[in-house]
Amino acid sequence: MLVSHNLNGGIETHIQELIQLYRHQAHFLVLKQKENQTYSLSFDQFEEEFQFQIPEQYQDLLYLLNILGLSLIHFHHLINIHPLLRNLGDDLGVELNFTVHDFYCVNGNPTLTNKKGTYCTDPDTRDQLCAQAVPLPCKGSPEDWRNEMRNFLSKCQRIITPSISTAEIFSSYFPEVDCQAAYHPDSELADYPSPTKWKPNKKTLKILTLGAISRVKGAELLEKTAVMAQSQGIKLEFHLMGYAYRPLNVCIKTHGPYKSEDLAAKLAKIKPDLIWLPAQWPETYSYTLSEALFAGIPVVVPDIGAFPERVSKHPAAQVYPWKSSPDEMIKLFSKLKTEGAPEEAAEFLPDHPEYSVDGFYEKQYLANLKCPAKVKAYYLSNEWITSFLVLEPFEKQLSRSERILVKIFHFRGTAAGRLLSQMVPFEFQRKFKQWLSKKPIHELTS
Repeated sequence: MLVSHNLNGGIETHIQELIQLYRHQAHFLVLKQKENQTYSLSFDQFEEEFQFQIPEQYQDLLYLLNILGLSLIHFHHLINIHPLLRNLGDDLGVELNFTVHDFYCVNGNPTLTNKKGTYCTDPDTRDQLCAQAVPLPCKGSPEDWRNEMRNFLSKCQRIITPSISTAEIFSSYFPEVDCQAAYHPDSELADYPSPTKWKPNKKTLKILTLGAISRVKGAELLEKTAVMAQSQGIKLEFHLMGYAYRPLNVCIKTHGPYKSEDLAAKLAKIKPDLIWLPAQWPETYSYTLSEALFAGIPVVVPDIGAFPERVSKHPAAQVYPWKSSPDEMIKLFSKLKTEGAPEEAAEFLPDHPEYSVDGFYEKQYLANLKCPAKVKAYYLSNEWITSFLVLEPFEKQLSRSERILVKIFHFRGTAAGRLLSQMVPFEFQRKFKQWLSKKPIHELTS
């Protein structure tokens, strides 16, 4: 059983990846937080789902799971997840796994960034600066929060991180935890194609940024770099396939959200020379980077988080200092425009190679799991089943507040909307958006 929040994004991609990868070896259940403390329990490919109110119906959830017989419970996040669910492993006598998809367990701030959306590098001031951007989830101190997380982590037989960088940061706060760094399965299933490189002295360098670009994903750096290049008459053409947290300057050609299955066709139309991911936080993996690498396009990435190790010895990757200014980025792109595509990236040499686990999902993830004896289900009546069964999951329908948010998003893309959004403080926009819906905008608009 895979346990997750309702924010989707990369975690949802990973969950679906696991289900597809092991579809002939295991049956998967997904327990996902919906609205408030309603949780859906879905089964493999079936659309129907059970819904439980937690904590009121926790015993009913245990009852059903005990009857089904689980081999493994794999938590993928704890944000918005009721603390009672952390006891599932103990209450069912089932092995627990936890994947560290971000740094929520450290101090409640998933990206470890400050109010400006940049990484807090100093551990001594990190808790304070992170709390100014994202308040601590508990009433006590950051250490109280970490102790609460330690209690959960101590119940887990395996702590999985999607990169060595993530393991190093996480272990610095939880040294008693034995992290296993395992790249997501997409990197194991196929080799990346050889990138198509441009020739030196290119007249105009076409630069594409992919995905939903927030402050922490580098929206400010992208915009300032593009505006400065235009003002200086430098032949750099910037594109964004996705959307930003606010309308960006019109010198960036924005192509809107995309679906993974449409990416190749859209890339063929834009024909970018390189893909630039200007992240300002230590991303733990980045499926967007995977899309870029599988597209066979040279990449430019910051020296932070999982990026350097994931492009290690890649034949066309440029790693730059993540604190680079717009002027420094322009100098880098101008150099690439003149000298040609980047050559092989330097080999990544981790400080803690002991965290790395080769072929984890291929060889170890399902190894040694045992199917527990099931409880007899002769008293699981139709009435009991139908009281929790939902034939049409409500996630297919947008709520009233979500419909309002979609209308605001489309209005913000107009000239009047762009002007108005610049007059509204970012913090208010962020809180208002989260009040209307915590789901990513691209999930609502699609």
